[in-house]
Amino acid sequence: IDWLQAQDWLWYPVAGTCAVILLLLVVHDFFKPPHMPGQYMRLWKNDVFVGRGLFGLAIGCFYAACLFTATKYPCIPLVMAIVLIPFVLFLIRILTKRSKTKIHILVPRPVQGSGEDRLYGRMQTVLDSEMSE
Repeated sequence: IDWLQAQDWLWYPVAGTCAVILLLLVVHDFFKPPHMPGQYMRLWKNDVFVGRGLFGLAIGCFYAACLFTATKYPCIPLVMAIVLIPFVLFLIRILTKRSKTKIHILVPRPVQGSGEDRLYGRMQTVLDSEMSE
């Protein structure tokens, strides 16, 4: 916290950067673009990373700006940690949980009476056992 208090002058450029990024995103209809119905948080039709990356940068700048106010508000780093830890844990949970979706592999049925029908039965048994796990 001593370093944050010594660097309190950084609050102005960091908060300004956050404000400019958010202003640009609002001006460019990032959050709910009217020209793309049903799309949210996109700058253009195929945008996946740029707009959301800028929004993440704005959130990071806001967090840093709050930490740099530690001179006037010494409890703010603790408050920010208490408030943000549940969101961070939720994000980690989303990123690390196993997918519940099952992949169904379609194997064509072999001709009856050929030697492949036994192989097909074995393959189907193995696939069904893996799907049930």
